[in-house]
Amino acid sequence: HLAATIHKYALILRYVWGRGALYFVAGTLQLSQLGLFDLIGGGFMTFVGVVYIVVGTKARAKLRELKDLTIPESTLKVKFQQATSKNTD
Repeated sequence: HLAATIHKYALILRYVWGRGALYFVAGTLQLSQLGLFDLIGGGFMTFVGVVYIVVGTKARAKLRELKDLTIPESTLKVKFQQATSKNTD
C-alpha cells in the first residue's frame, strides 16, 4: 500500500535520477545543520545523490539508444506470421 501511494504521488521516485535528486536535497538539508556528524552524513548523502543522478541519466540515455536500435513491433509481427505460415505449409 505504501509503495503504491508513493508511486501515485511522487512519480519522480520511480527513476534512479529522481531518487538521486531526493538524496541530494536531503543531504544538503543535513549539511545545513553544521554539526560534525551532520556534515559527514549530509556530505555522504549529497555525494550518493549526485552519483544516482549521473548513473540514472547515463542509463536512461543508453536505454533510449537501445530502444531506437530495436526492430519495430509491426515488422516482428510480419516476420512471425511468415515464419509460422512456412512451418504449417
